[in-house]
Amino acid sequence: MPSPEDQLLLQALQRIYGHLSIRLTDVCASLRHLRRSDLDWKYILEMAAELNIMDGFRFYLACVDDIYASATGQSLALPVFSRNRVPLPFDDVFRI
Repeated sequence: MPSPEDQLLLQALQRIYGHLSIRLTDVCASLRHLRRSDLDWKYILEMAAELNIMDGFRFYLACVDDIYASATGQSLALPVFSRNRVPLPFDDVFRI
């Protein structure tokens, strides 16, 4: 079974580059990992850069964070990303 860090990377890779959609089950699975305090963000970010999926990974995390914030009124404690570098505007990608 992949580590939580690898699962996040795989979900982003599959959803952003493979299916071009994010299912609620993907959001729930990602939230289960993102709410952990022991994620190795250094490894995650290094692997995303090495795999050349950093923009897609940031976009996926931003989508999950936006969906979570819309549902709970709170944002996730994610590493600081510059959202202006996300390639697509959120309103054109998903509707809640």
